[in-house]
Amino acid sequence: MAQDVKCEVDSCHYWGKGNKCNAEQILVNYKDSISGGSDVEFGMMGNKKSTDSTCCETFRPKKS
Repeated sequence: MAQDVKCEVDSCHYWGKGNKCNAEQILVNYKDSISGGSDVEFGMMGNKKSTDSTCCETFRPKKS
């Protein structure tokens, strides 16, 4: 399990109590093809419903 990784994306399968990520491995991938920069506000990523909106390739939606 990932250690000391906090995440507020409560719609993710790996989200746990206390905002702890319960995934064994985590891949965060940020690509800015428009400006070529790497300045990003991860706290402002939209509705948190997909990998694209979280920058987390590990994201998997919770089953309803």
